[in-house]
Amino acid sequence: MPFAEKIKEKALVASARHCCVCRRFKSVKVEVHHIIPEKKGGDNTYDNAIVLCFDCHTDAGHYNSEHPKGTKFSPSELKKQRDAWYEIVKKNKIQIYQKTNLIHSVYYVTKNSEVISEIAKGDLSKFPIKDVIVHDNDILKFQKNFLEDYQSEPDFKRINDFPVTEAKNYLSKFPDAEILNKNKDYPKYLYKRTPKKEEVDKFCKNKIFEFLLESGLDVKDIFRVYTYIEKCGQTPYLQDILTWRNIWVCYLCITNISNDYLSLDSINFKGNSLSNYQKTFDALSNSEGEHKLSLPKIQIEPKRSILIPILTLLAPFEGEDIEEYSSIEQEIGYAEEEQVLIYGKLYEIENSSKFLILGSAINPCSLNIKDNGNTIIQDIHEFDFSNLYLINRYWSCGCCPHIFLKRDNDLEYQSEVFAKRPDELQIFKIIIPNKVNNFILAELEHEETFILYLKINKKTVVKNKFLNKEEYVEFRVGEGDIIEGSGFYSLKEKSKNMLSPIIKNDIIKRFILRYKESCQIL
Repeated sequence: MPFAEKIKEKALVASARHCCVCRRFKSVKVEVHHIIPEKKGGDNTYDNAIVLCFDCHTDAGHYNSEHPKGTKFSPSELKKQRDAWYEIVKKNKIQIYQKTNLIHSVYYVTKNSEVISEIAKGDLSKFPIKDVIVHDNDILKFQKNFLEDYQSEPDFKRINDFPVTEAKNYLSKFPDAEILNKNKDYPKYLYKRTPKKEEVDKFCKNKIFEFLLESGLDVKDIFRVYTYIEKCGQTPYLQDILTWRNIWVCYLCITNISNDYLSLDSINFKGNSLSNYQKTFDALSNSEGEHKLSLPKIQIEPKRSILIPILTLLAPFEGEDIEEYSSIEQEIGYAEEEQVLIYGKLYEIENSSKFLILGSAINPCSLNIKDNGNTIIQDIHEFDFSNLYLINRYWSCGCCPHIFLKRDNDLEYQSEVFAKRPDELQIFKIIIPNKVNNFILAELEHEETFILYLKINKKTVVKNKFLNKEEYVEFRVGEGDIIEGSGFYSLKEKSKNMLSPIIKNDIIKRFILRYKESCQIL
């Protein structure tokens, strides 16, 4: 929950709308931050509030004492900084801000091929911020060359389908397939395997895949086949889908926060520009020495931004999930398409070592600005997987409600229900297996589920219940209990398409993570 308005007002008055850390006057560009995050037990009191500018809020957000880089703010330090600044304001000893902090810097990443393509073409009409231009450097040229046909690819290819009755024979057809068995990364899938070379040749032909294979990566390093039971429609069937590792593109966004035009000169960055995939992100971030990248000799007016491509990364098969601190949904002009800006970190920071660099790359550390013949150096925090903004985009599509079973604190995905077609009353029945103590029916997408009834051993426990996105019902069960249910789901007006299995798996996985986090908080 956010702070009450009276607490926010009290903090803003006490700070005179200055940042309590860098002590700059920021007017409306401040946020009232939780010193101890709510997730870690912090409350919404005045004593747990601190006023921070956007830059310092980014640095202070979600303090992690185990992070290996830099010296992060601790809660006790933030309180001391705040109290000292409040005392300065109280005694009216605020000094005039000098010309030292002229820019705001933030890193954006995206793995959405449509967003990547738009930025590569210079189309920033749907970018999360306005008044931004893109720097056409060598990294952007690489992306234009190798990713031009990547945008037209879906995130998977359907390659085989079989009757559900053949599920038991799948391993005899594909003996190298691995049984996933409710794997936390793949709750929706039954099997995974490495595709055959002829399957890749038949279904996946574009420049980036050719580049990766010619660079020395093997089929098993790039592609995977997942198998699941597709229940949407009248007759369930076993479906094979061919997928590949995601490509992440990373950008540094520099915004002029001064009241004057800025003449940008160059960026100082760590490491040499790289030319092949064999370097990991860690190799770049741990490299020594600084180099300089020239910027366009243009003046950036106040409140305008320049977007600088810095990295093209090949993400790992597992370990690219983002732990969300906050998010903002954005309208981008199409009724069925949504864009969301997520502020967060890589869920498991140690997985940053699994990202491979494609093409040239830089890791910025400072910006040089020309001012009347002098050079002003502005520090930039290095790209960091624990502090980034992810631009995601997806179609608002229909997706059947889902059943989960809880064993102690572990949530297992069971199946979709009411899956034949929208607005058709359907029934289901399941027998609760061993060691399960809770039953959950969840609506996770842009639709409405109506539950006519849910029964345990013929006793009604839920009746005439509507569920919307991210709502669910939960009740206790025991081994051998018979759960019966009846209901249907209805598509929202803008939900006309069926979600891909990749997105369904991600949605299910995110729900499991959020549910576990909420249980820990409680």
